[in-house]
Amino acid sequence: MIIKNRVYTLERNGNNMLFRLLWYIKRKTENNKPEYKTIFWATGRKLDAQNLYDMEEAYRRNYITRMIIFSPLNYNDPRFLSEKTRETLLRYIKDRNLVTTRFAYGLHYNTAHPHSHVVMVANDKFEIMFNKANIYRLNKVAREVFGEPIGASAYSVLGEEVNHYEAILGKSKSREIRAIIKKKSEELDNEIKEEEKEIEREAPKDLTLEDLIGELSLF
Repeated sequence: MIIKNRVYTLERNGNNMLFRLLWYIKRKTENNKPEYKTIFWATGRKLDAQNLYDMEEAYRRNYITRMIIFSPLNYNDPRFLSEKTRETLLRYIKDRNLVTTRFAYGLHYNTAHPHSHVVMVANDKFEIMFNKANIYRLNKVAREVFGEPIGASAYSVLGEEVNHYEAILGKSKSREIRAIIKKKSEELDNEIKEEEKEIEREAPKDLTLEDLIGELSLF
């Protein structure tokens, strides 16, 4: 699977990126029309106005937002992706003792490679800033929860994934396995890059908390 991390700051992205990210997850555009998705709170229930106020309160302390995208190679059931996304984040937060971190997430599963978007905020900005050490911790937890090898790009984990699938299919299929994994990984990586562009292009730059709460009637 592929995991993408990105941090948005006041200096680079303005003072409403939390709302723009949640809006994008909610109003994913397909075939030139919005298709409304459900956004979930950390409890697994649908995000409501109070949850949004809680996230907004933390966000206003530092105007830093972290987005994580989980895109597994093997995927069948939206419930699986939802449960595994939530389990990964809860374990990661517990393992690192991130006591002020809040998160919400949504699923985009009407593309060739279904994936989840996680939006995180925290009273303590250092809880959501990332470095090699905490990316390693997140990847370790995600690998255990999803049961898939992790890669940051289309090529960095080919060897690891080949070993994973050879154990299942046999070493005689090594060349075919490498070709399949490379193709799937490149497709996943390209889809995620395009979504990052869509966020900037589609999410209103003047979006407010009140605008986003207005969307809650569609949940």
